[in-house]
Amino acid sequence: MWEGIFAVTRILTAIITGVLGPFLIWWVKERYQDEEDENIKKSINEEVQFAQEIQDELESIRKEIEGDRVWIAQFHNGGKILNLPREASMKRISVTHEATASGVSKERRKLNDILVSFFSETINILLREEHVCFHSKDENLEPEIRLIIRERANEKMHLFAMRDIDGELIGIMGVDFVSGEKGLTDQEVQYLTVKANLLAGYVIHGQVEN
Repeated sequence: MWEGIFAVTRILTAIITGVLGPFLIWWVKERYQDEEDENIKKSINEEVQFAQEIQDELESIRKEIEGDRVWIAQFHNGGKILNLPREASMKRISVTHEATASGVSKERRKLNDILVSFFSETINILLREEHVCFHSKDENLEPEIRLIIRERANEKMHLFAMRDIDGELIGIMGVDFVSGEKGLTDQEVQYLTVKANLLAGYVIHGQVEN
């Protein structure tokens, strides 16, 4: 009798395994695929929202100071510039966000994947200081800085250091003035210095990946 029961049990087990096994495997795969798709969708939505929040903040800053162009540039791969020139020889930087006034050209696509060593003097200043200003009529500009100012039709370009919680330089916030009539007051410089570091807290979680 027991042999008969064992035989029936083996048959039922084989049937269940053969019929339900593939179904269970399919169900588990579909379930995890749905979860993965949902996570990807959620991640994309969060990134879009994140980018829009930064864009809105830049636009708010631009209007506040009546600037022509406000932008953010980040070092690739979450990089930090600790000292020059040793650690910056192969570092690259790209403009990742930009807000412009009506009628002012958008230059974000033109400033991508640039070697930091091209701006070693400027980066060295931002390692020590929170702000530096360049004027199109300055005679001692770095060649690449002069080229950027000329291509962007800038009269003045202000750069602000963006630092992480440890005080390390992780990016740059730039403010462009196409007209030479407008500049920044000392109070506005202080305001933008604070804003640059607040924005660093946002973008540090969305560093440029290369």
